[in-house]
Amino acid sequence: MKTSINIELTNKCNASCLTCPREYIKDIGEMSIETFKLLLKRIYQDRKRISMVNMSGYGEGVMHKNFFKILELIKEFNNNLVRQKEKPLKFALVTNGQDLNERKLRAIEGVLDRVSISFATINPKNYERIHKGLNYDKVVFNIELARKILRKTRIVLHLTPTKFTMQDIEPTVKYWRKEGIREIILFPFTFNRAGSLKIKDNLEINQKRNLELARKLRLKQLEEVFIPGMKDFLAILTKKVPCLARLACLYIDWKGNYHYCINDIAGKHITGNIKEKSIGEILKLHDKIYFSNKLCSRCNMRSGITKSSLVKIILNSLLAMKA
Repeated sequence: MKTSINIELTNKCNASCLTCPREYIKDIGEMSIETFKLLLKRIYQDRKRISMVNMSGYGEGVMHKNFFKILELIKEFNNNLVRQKEKPLKFALVTNGQDLNERKLRAIEGVLDRVSISFATINPKNYERIHKGLNYDKVVFNIELARKILRKTRIVLHLTPTKFTMQDIEPTVKYWRKEGIREIILFPFTFNRAGSLKIKDNLEINQKRNLELARKLRLKQLEEVFIPGMKDFLAILTKKVPCLARLACLYIDWKGNYHYCINDIAGKHITGNIKEKSIGEILKLHDKIYFSNKLCSRCNMRSGITKSSLVKIILNSLLAMKA
């Protein structure tokens, strides 16, 4: 199966969101242009195995001091593939929307396949309770601005469910669909980041109710990062341990380190660096190792996304395409 690449341009952030245990991050920095260029070479080398490249991680990529240069390099990378008569590779960005502006949006247009914006709720009080440090009015304005500017680049909204925002999901979806945003993702539950995030107080929700709500509102429940296509979905179902984070994503931090799992926020399970190993070599290595007692045993992804629930999640996502 193909793998998506998750790149951490930086782990600097302008927020302290309730769903992100940033206290586990000790070394703050941003990827150098030299490291990004090397990473693109690694991606090109194994491009046939890669479904997409997602600029995400545990920071706000839009804040990178060389953000425009990075977009130029991505554009050049895909133009080179087109010259070789190959399909461009999908590049995407996950952002909280705070630092988006007209100049950045125009630079993004047509270069990235999509921009995914984390936006928990249209309720201002609850929004500020989750997205601590962000300005609600500014983020709403920036999303509406993105809707006006982006035509070739898709806009996707991420809704992270919590106990106190479940009643906000439906009005939030109705508001943004009225504004013209069709692609909205309601994650099946709050990921506990391999045990780093304590979720019982206000983040643990009724998953059955969440599945039903997603079906009712025709919402996707997972990104392409996790399930790029039906072939990959079927491949995951045949695996003995159907862990989406482990099987479908390869996480590379701002230093160029490969992580065994995207949920390893503390970076305790680094398996190599792009300077020494290719993406293909790391994927082979990851197939041979399993951190059952140190990492995976504390994670709620395997128990939360079982084979049976995965089928329901996929059906919800297929239904969402008709919304």
